[in-house]
Amino acid sequence: AYGYYKVPDRYHEAFIAWEKNYHGYEVQKECIRFAPGVVPAINWLVQVMTQPGDGIGVMTPVYYPFMNAVLSFVRKGDGKAFTEQVMTLLEHYPAPAVHTLMNHLGTHDTPRLMPALAGEPAAGRDRNWQAAQSLTKEQRELGKPLVKLACVLSYTLPGVPCVYYGDEVGMEGYTDPFNRAPFPQKAPSPSLLSFYKKMGKIRTACPVLQQGAMIP
Repeated sequence: AYGYYKVPDRYHEAFIAWEKNYHGYEVQKECIRFAPGVVPAINWLVQVMTQPGDGIGVMTPVYYPFMNAVLSFVRKGDGKAFTEQVMTLLEHYPAPAVHTLMNHLGTHDTPRLMPALAGEPAAGRDRNWQAAQSLTKEQRELGKPLVKLACVLSYTLPGVPCVYYGDEVGMEGYTDPFNRAPFPQKAPSPSLLSFYKKMGKIRTACPVLQQGAMIP
């Protein structure tokens, strides 16, 4: 089986309506091409829009191996395993790529940082369980220094630290849709926000944190 690539008319209709409603631009159906994924689409565009020898710049993706290494270390405290993981990751890429890796600690596809570090693991539990979850005061107090430690690692290791909105104020939520709630008018943990701002200033003021190498 090679999959199904027949695209229904409503696919085109939905895209055309969205562009017209939000941007006032009416896309012609014949200008739309369906792609089964981002990577195949990039491949097609490169072939269609470039010539042999052209330079192509592609942004690095959000880097989940970095997130997994940091969260595992913060939760378990295994420094040796963490060092080995990070060094293995760094050895896979040349320096220019390493310094532009988008290092995140959470996205809209993962549990938020606070419950990931201080809460009970979701472990595949359904939405009813997730909707009923809220960290206790004790769990949040435990989570704050863990989030700060993860933040320090994110802002000092090679790569570009990327913050998923709300993690810098301690928002909660496991998987979609609970990790995609609107940004709160009042920060749940203002001290975390101050800490993130401080780390941003430190990184900006210290060139070695932006372009330096990691030597274990």
